[in-house]
Amino acid sequence: ESVEILREACRWEDIAFPLTMVAATLASRQEYTAARGRYEESIAAARAAGDRWTEAFATSWLGDVHLLLGDLPAARRSQEESLELFDRPRAPVIGDFIDRSRLHNEVAWVSYLQGDAATAVTQAERAVKFGDYLLSSRAQARIASYRPQGVEHQLWWPAARHNPTEGLDE
Repeated sequence: ESVEILREACRWEDIAFPLTMVAATLASRQEYTAARGRYEESIAAARAAGDRWTEAFATSWLGDVHLLLGDLPAARRSQEESLELFDRPRAPVIGDFIDRSRLHNEVAWVSYLQGDAATAVTQAERAVKFGDYLLSSRAQARIASYRPQGVEHQLWWPAARHNPTEGLDE
């Protein structure tokens, strides 16, 4: 029902991210087959709009759904495709580095489950490398200076020090 409302109210290109959120909601309810379909729609809409950020995230989360459905080859393809999307040149987004590290871990896990130990080790090493990069002086300086459009004050602090903690478990 919500997807039909989106289709009526928005242009096809504008529904990519909302479709991703609908898919995430379905996945959180363990409605994996329905979530897969919505992620696939979201990816198509993101591609039509040239929105690589949404395409990368939706493709990553589609990989998670494939994994939960037991389709290891499809999970690995989606996660590797998402990594390729993050690696394409474009304006940097701080969260991309965190997600790239997470994706390397996911590809490592799926590779391990498929019996591909060499790829699992390589991907795990890449995840560690990204984690180390996030703690480097260069990355910490980027995080400290990051300002989204229209925001003039610091939102994130190096190594997550002083970031808001309300709502987090102790």
